[in-house]
Amino acid sequence: MSVIQGDAILLGRLTRYRITVTTAEGAAVTAVQGSKTVTGTVRGGSCRLEVPTTGVWTVSAVLNGAAATQQVNVEGDVALELLLVSPVLDENSWETISRVAALSQGQNYWSVGDCKEIVLNGTVGTTNFNNETVSVFIIGFDHNAAVEGGGRIHFQLGKKDGTPIALVDGLYGGYNDAAGAFTMNTEDRNTGGWADCQMRQTVLGSDSASATTPNANTLLSALPEDLRAVMKPCTKYSDNVGGEENAASAVTATRDWLFLLSEYEYFGERTYANSAEQNYQAQYAYYSAGNSKVMYRHNKTTANANVWCRSVSVEQDPTFCYVTSDGTTDWEDSTGDMGVSPGFCI
Repeated sequence: MSVIQGDAILLGRLTRYRITVTTAEGAAVTAVQGSKTVTGTVRGGSCRLEVPTTGVWTVSAVLNGAAATQQVNVEGDVALELLLVSPVLDENSWETISRVAALSQGQNYWSVGDCKEIVLNGTVGTTNFNNETVSVFIIGFDHNAAVEGGGRIHFQLGKKDGTPIALVDGLYGGYNDAAGAFTMNTEDRNTGGWADCQMRQTVLGSDSASATTPNANTLLSALPEDLRAVMKPCTKYSDNVGGEENAASAVTATRDWLFLLSEYEYFGERTYANSAEQNYQAQYAYYSAGNSKVMYRHNKTTANANVWCRSVSVEQDPTFCYVTSDGTTDWEDSTGDMGVSPGFCI
């Protein structure tokens, strides 16, 4: 039921026009035209306002600090949907964030670096996460869209209480040939580059058929279901051959649900990676803004972590690039056990 304020007597002589507003349950909805105001509350997913005149009406919805406004030209009955978006990223559902991303409107509500909390549950390779609370944070809006796809917000995992963290397993800091360890491969090789490495396939599950049917015992499977439901695949270019050739032809595309950032995406310059990778990549806005690349271990946030990149190092055959514990770039053997801080797209 709508409530009319102002020149309500007009209803006795004029046809009423219906504005049906679909938005969040319980939201207060208002339509305004000059001195006329009509209000209502959403019940059952929508609110029907009856307005006395044609012309342009400004329709607004408000709920728990989230608000949306749209103008409609009423010439008869009209219907519209208002997406309620909170300026606090963490207060929005993943569905809402996804819809904002699809409209390329994320930067109008949030900022690079804003965080949203998630809970990890499940086995990831050789490591179990049981109600592990972490935050993911925005690293770019429509990042490198011409190559990687538009209508996307790029996130990275993660932070704890504002501290940048990487996920680590129980053998962090050593060398490990076990399948599912947080290594790039189970033997010292970089043949096949990013596309064929065990980090991408066995640990992250980035080659899963879909985010809603993830490969078992992968990080993708440990993410919350509501997040996986709206994840978008991302086209990433990397050296997918390996070796020390530094050949431009080695840089090709993969379709990834989760990805490690490349050397160039972190640093905005190439040191050890294939020199052709940067032709298809862009530094993430979070890092180009000067934010630190130093990360800490998720299970000990006072201890710095070395963190893998997806870039093959062309300096030496069995190695990949990584971000050192002091935030610089280096390379290490593929069986080195390090931190994992993947990105993904909504």
